Amino acid sequence: MRALRSKVKDLGTTKVVLLSLIWITGLADIITFLMGNISFEANPIYLLTKSIIFLISFKIVILTGLSYLFIKYRPKKRYIWAYMWCFLCVYIILAQCLGVYSNIKVTHEYETSPPGTVVPLEPKEAAINYSLIYGALILYFPMFLSLIAFWCFERIYL
Repeated sequence: MRALRSKVKDLGTTKVVLLSLIWITGLADIITFLMGNISFEANPIYLLTKSIIFLISFKIVILTGLSYLFIKYRPKKRYIWAYMWCFLCVYIILAQCLGVYSNIKVTHEYETSPPGTVVPLEPKEAAINYSLIYGALILYFPMFLSLIAFWCFERIYL
C-alpha cells in the first residue's frame, strides 16, 4: 500500500485522476458497445474491419500507449507537448463519454421500438439536432476543452 501511495504521490493527483477517467470511460464504452446491438455501430474502425476483437484490441492498445506516454513524458524546455497530452486526455475522456451515451441511447431505442422497425428522426427534428451538435462542437466545445486541459496542465506542470 505504501508503494502505491508513493507512486501516486510521485505521479501527481491530477495525472492519476485523468488516467483513471480515461480507463473508466474507455471500459464503459467497451461494455456498452458489447451490450448493445452491434448492427447500429458507427465506429469507422468497426465498419472497415467488421471485427469486434480488432476494435477492442485497438482501443486497449491506444489507451495503454497514451497512458504510458502521459506517465513517462517530462517536458525539458517547451511545454507545448505537455499541454497537448493534457488536451488529448481531456478530449478522449469527453469523446468516450459521448460514445457511452450514444451506445446507451441506441440500445434503448432499439429495445423500446417494435421488432424490425427503426425509428428515424423527422427531417425537421434531425436538422435541429444536427445544427445544435455542430454549433456546440464548432463554437463552444473547443473553448471548454481548452479550458479544462489548461487547468490540468497547470496543475501538473506549473
